[in-house]
Amino acid sequence: MKAKKGLCLLLSVGLAVTMCTPCAAEEEVLAESAVVSSAETGAEETAGEGMEIPGDITAQSLIDGYIKRNEEAASICAEERMALSMKMAMLGEEMSIKMDMLLNLESMKETDQEISHVAGDMHMMQEGMSEEENAEETVKTEMYAVKEDDASYTVYALNPENGTWTKSTMDGELFNMDLRDLIKGDTYELSEKTVEVDGTACYEVKGLMSLGDMIDYMGSSMEGLSEVFPTGEEDADTYSLDVFYYFNTETKDLVSLKMDGSAMMEKMFMDALTKGMEEAETGTSEEGYDFDMSQLLALFQIDVPEFVVELDHITFDTVESIEIPEEALAAEEGDIDYDWNEDEKAGLVDESITFESMTAIDNDECAIILEDIDPNDDWGYAIHAELQNKSADKKLMFAIDNAYVNGVENDPYFAAEVAPGKKAKKAINFEKMDGYGLTDFSDIELWFNVYDSDDWSAGDVAKEVVHVYPHGEDSAAPFVRESADTDQVLVDDENISVIVTDINEDDTWGYTLNLYLLNKTDKDIMISAEDASVNGYMADPYFGHTLAAGKSAFTDMSWSESTLEENGITDVEEIEFTLKAYEEDNWSEDGLLEQVVTLTL
Repeated sequence: MKAKKGLCLLLSVGLAVTMCTPCAAEEEVLAESAVVSSAETGAEETAGEGMEIPGDITAQSLIDGYIKRNEEAASICAEERMALSMKMAMLGEEMSIKMDMLLNLESMKETDQEISHVAGDMHMMQEGMSEEENAEETVKTEMYAVKEDDASYTVYALNPENGTWTKSTMDGELFNMDLRDLIKGDTYELSEKTVEVDGTACYEVKGLMSLGDMIDYMGSSMEGLSEVFPTGEEDADTYSLDVFYYFNTETKDLVSLKMDGSAMMEKMFMDALTKGMEEAETGTSEEGYDFDMSQLLALFQIDVPEFVVELDHITFDTVESIEIPEEALAAEEGDIDYDWNEDEKAGLVDESITFESMTAIDNDECAIILEDIDPNDDWGYAIHAELQNKSADKKLMFAIDNAYVNGVENDPYFAAEVAPGKKAKKAINFEKMDGYGLTDFSDIELWFNVYDSDDWSAGDVAKEVVHVYPHGEDSAAPFVRESADTDQVLVDDENISVIVTDINEDDTWGYTLNLYLLNKTDKDIMISAEDASVNGYMADPYFGHTLAAGKSAFTDMSWSESTLEENGITDVEEIEFTLKAYEEDNWSEDGLLEQVVTLTL
């Protein structure tokens, strides 16, 4: 199946982590990790309060002992789990991504040489606004790494697509295999009582690991993971992950550790969003209305229920040998090319596309040339563009503020910085929308925005709305959605239509109403839900959507699992809220719609 752009991002995150630790695989990624009885970690309680801590045991003595044990050990292995779940709702545009990876770690020293083995499964999922837009991949990975005399690594990697091996050489700074580096932090605290890990009494040490330390540990393999983090490296030391270390009370060996960055990730996103808004808005818009930061921030919501890395079942001197397969040793030099869509692309040529190169923008400072169209690109439907920065001293950001396909919102994957006097080739990638009934791209509307990347307060370098007609302008046709038996029409008047197309329930994201919105007016509008309740309990959903004049959108309104749990709701029976719609640029005027909606489910 075709990997969505969110899956590609998660794959890069997963590979980044496997590049930092030696591993081997489990059959399923959904297995339970070790249960730790600790109130701080939220784990399940075990019988008894635990033992008192002897006076000669300190957090630092346990950590120093682990580092020494690791240096002396001939081998070390462990089981690692990394999980990331994230949902972003920005002005009604929502996307959720998940990754769950379960691996075993295996590394040993042979005389002066170190060798490690990685083999495992990474399970990745992207959830769209309907079942048709969901995407899921389970990727098997296997890798051997041999540390050479010059501190570089020879890496043998299995291509999961065709079962062939590749060989490459990586600098030691790019490929970190030392688990001792996980013992990082500014503060450590030893719990007053012992806790239990898989039936073993353990000392628990709690600490903080800065994001900077995590980046240092992962080195350049953080490239994929950095795509998830919204802040720059200059802010890395202002954010920290909670870290829990568990040491066997008899052997003092480290048997388990957990890094929890869920709260950190959520804070990072909101801080980055707030900072961006403050830099972009000085208090009053060009149109003259007062800018209310709190109201706008309420429309941007981030939910990171899980971002954890756990290592369990850590053991020393239990690996007798690691044998690299003959076919891996015989592999040729090269990098793995993960082409997830090769079968789908084979032989797919849309001969009805008549598009020829066109200039979208051309002024003294910049130019955008749309060169060709690939409807079967790996990342969806693509328009290939050349971006030109003609300025002498400005770094320009090329972006798209809004985009529509046949009148339906379709936010493309596109943004690029171009240095002064330089050019760049960049694809504008759209999600395909077959699942919604939009099977052909006949009119693509792009709202380009080019601005100084280092000075957001400066005026726009270029701002232009461009239409692209892949089959010619005469073939352009607006999207008309066909009704379905599952539809629940909330509103359908002369101004707006709001339709529940279906309902999804998910253990992580909670309860979701999938929506189709249509703006029939000639003004941009904002649609919101206020005073919402579920089964009679007040519960705010993730929802808020701006909709341009005459446009439509597929989006959703959702209640997180944690919100439902806080109100003791296991089955959703009734949802009620006030649905409002008003002109986007005139919030104080009477709205276009204010209607109480009740859904009995």
